[in-house]
Amino acid sequence: MARDPSEQQGLVEWLREKIDDAKAFDAYNFTIRDQLEFLNAIFSIFLVTEFIMYTYAEEGEEAARIEALQYPEMIVLVYLSFDWLFFFYISENRLLYPFSFQSFVSYITIIPSFLLLTGAISFRLDEPPLIVATENDLHLCKVLRLFSINRVEECFIRKGASLGRAIFKLLNDVVCLILLFTSWMLVAENILYIKPYC
Repeated sequence: MARDPSEQQGLVEWLREKIDDAKAFDAYNFTIRDQLEFLNAIFSIFLVTEFIMYTYAEEGEEAARIEALQYPEMIVLVYLSFDWLFFFYISENRLLYPFSFQSFVSYITIIPSFLLLTGAISFRLDEPPLIVATENDLHLCKVLRLFSINRVEECFIRKGASLGRAIFKLLNDVVCLILLFTSWMLVAENILYIKPYC
């Protein structure tokens, strides 16, 4: 049974109002939207940390530990997918939201990770490659998730904390640049020295 469009619009407005309502978290003046942004940032840092650990995994015990991280990674990827769907649903303009910068960051980081975890793409040496990217390149896409941490900046904007926003922006940009360049250098070194980490 189809829902009345005005009823659906009322649900969207109700959701927007609820996630921006700070009464439930009055002690710190945090809204549900702020908490979702911080949770997204924590999970993004987890994906980057998992990539860093994966690059140093050798055979044996370390590889088994990294393999154990695949289950939490799958949970994080499912959460981030639902996060994207939720914010798409409550967005002001659903036509433009899929083309926003944060949506592209989600596409570039979530889809390759799902493909690697589910084994949808196999990288066998005896078969011709179906795609141009290597497994290293697809794992490197996780590092781009750092750009989604910029969503936390919106929390500072909503609170009117311009100094906190400036400090956060500076620290976030510096850390993102350092991690991005070191990750790319690591992949390049592994390719040059023919020591793939996957």
